[in-house]
Amino acid sequence: SKEVYNDKNFYDKKVVEKYLESLIDAGIVNKTYQNEKTFYTLDLSYNKKTLFGLPLNKHQEKTINSLFFFIKQFFKNKNPSSTLIQKVVFEIAEKYPELNIPHGWYLYGGTSIIIFDEKESYEDKKVLSKKIIEDTKQLVKKYSKYSSLKIRKEHYEKYAPIIYNIKEEILRELFFLPSKKTKEESLEKITFLLKKFLKEIKDKEGFLEIYDYFDSYLMLTKDILRVKTNFFDEIFFSDYILLFNLSWRLFALTYFKENLKEYYTENILNEKFNFEIKQQEEEIKELGTELQSIIPEDETEKKLREAIKKIKLK
Repeated sequence: SKEVYNDKNFYDKKVVEKYLESLIDAGIVNKTYQNEKTFYTLDLSYNKKTLFGLPLNKHQEKTINSLFFFIKQFFKNKNPSSTLIQKVVFEIAEKYPELNIPHGWYLYGGTSIIIFDEKESYEDKKVLSKKIIEDTKQLVKKYSKYSSLKIRKEHYEKYAPIIYNIKEEILRELFFLPSKKTKEESLEKITFLLKKFLKEIKDKEGFLEIYDYFDSYLMLTKDILRVKTNFFDEIFFSDYILLFNLSWRLFALTYFKENLKEYYTENILNEKFNFEIKQQEEEIKELGTELQSIIPEDETEKKLREAIKKIKLK
């Protein structure tokens, strides 16, 4: 194993150890003791070829290797993007569940957990039927004629959960927000879309905390509208957009984890995902608190609280 930390190497030991303990929880690092010293080493069982280091059995590895082999072959001398390749793998995985390829919806759309490496020499492991190989060929033929935008559009129309389409609408509004002189209209639209978003996840098991984060974002948006947008500078709106992206990543992590329950035990998923989820939550809380502190207090609410305090004093 490769040594990544020795307790004499860092001056801020407490900060580093806190971070490394999180990596231990995520199954990325091991902690050992030797000659009264503490050592942190990379866990060699961590699969660098998959998202979050998730494990694959031998048959899954052969299946994915074979799919990548044929996809590269059918694209010939072209260099397809990793996103395009993932869309092909995702469609094959959806059409042929017997292949048992772990896949689901993550940040930008449907994807498998396997990371494509264009430098690797994939081989045909003789595990795919002629029908699957032919379907792969036809998908490659179709997508090779499409722009990335068209591939994404068709992918969303065919497979996307409603929540992902709402997210796309929110992102469109956020993308143009900084360039607009009058931002109220966009913020009103974002408010409407956030309400739709919250309605979709309200009763989803395991999404209670996610609901609270997006509800806080909705409250922040309403506060911005209350105060008037000309009160805020460009940096504020950049951070406002960043906060949505951080919140979306937290949702995507949780949603992807839920999708993968079909392939992995709860213990494995917790081990691989919980570190990322905790880190994301901390970033959201920190930035959200910072933005909320900039917004002036509502005068009506302030007067109401003061009146309540006086009543209590009596």
